[in-house]
Amino acid sequence: MNLLFFDTECSSCSNGAKICEFGYVLTDMEFNIIRYENLLINPQSKFNVYGLRRAGIEFSHPYEVYYKSPDLKQRYDTIRSLLSDPEILPVGYSCDNDARFLISDFRRNKLEVFDYEFLDVLPLFREGLKREKDLSLDAVYLETRGEDVHHHEALTDAAMTMQVLKHYLSLSGKSLVETLQTCNYAFGEVFNERIVLGGKPFRYNGGGKMTGLNKRVMSAFLAGKPVSEGELENKTFCFSKDFEAENFYSVLKAADEITDRGGRYTEIISFADFVIAGDDTDRGFLKKKKRRSAKIISIGEFCEMLSMSPADLERENVNVDAILSKTEENVRWYGAYLDHLSYKKIF
Repeated sequence: MNLLFFDTECSSCSNGAKICEFGYVLTDMEFNIIRYENLLINPQSKFNVYGLRRAGIEFSHPYEVYYKSPDLKQRYDTIRSLLSDPEILPVGYSCDNDARFLISDFRRNKLEVFDYEFLDVLPLFREGLKREKDLSLDAVYLETRGEDVHHHEALTDAAMTMQVLKHYLSLSGKSLVETLQTCNYAFGEVFNERIVLGGKPFRYNGGGKMTGLNKRVMSAFLAGKPVSEGELENKTFCFSKDFEAENFYSVLKAADEITDRGGRYTEIISFADFVIAGDDTDRGFLKKKKRRSAKIISIGEFCEMLSMSPADLERENVNVDAILSKTEENVRWYGAYLDHLSYKKIF
């Protein structure tokens, strides 16, 4: 197997990515370079000059050079053959962003979004080495004490990624083969036009709190899951904000059970018929916020209403992926993804 260290640069990311560079370094498993190239691409759109200047980004070539280069349709076959070759493992740094850019620009150009797997070096430092300080590619590369390089060129960043992976292997004491065999959390893939990271089909924070990302996941779930008929029809539920903030898993599970029984879950207390209070919730405060006719109930009372056990809401008993797969947007994709995983296990 060979390794493809790759990176992309964009002229603009407004209303979707417009890629202007695809750079790569192809090596064998001992990091011997086979070939390298920086594919310049005509983005067929204006460069976001102001935004690039604010971000401190200066490209290696004048904009006129990009406009004289082949467009993405002309570069597509080369990029596809590199990324989807079963004998080549693409490797990037925070390369879910590159995958997102490629998906976006393929769609803009009406090109097929193809499937491929990749190794992301960033999680090797963040999770494998438990690093919390600046983990930008530039910052980690400086630790390698390599040559000074011109940044904001896709080929340069691809070469830096290769050096940073070698740096990780030195720090971890692992061989490349051992890393590939044991660090599943650093692998990702594009499957049916979606990005899967670390084997997790849906993107949410696993810490258990209702972070900004998890709140968006929750809102999308509520908007996308059909409400069934059942005994909770015309009844709306809500958790107290203090409980909701600390218990993403429990709230998601409860919302799933409620909608399965014909009820609705809301994130707005004043819209609820039943407000579920945590053990430490200030009920006096809830009384001021809820509708006059609404009832405040405990988690135990809520579980009794739904013939559930409180243990069903505990984090270790909640399968987030299975719940999120129930929305109209996700149900077909998730079924195909499970079939895909089964196929991979056979081979």
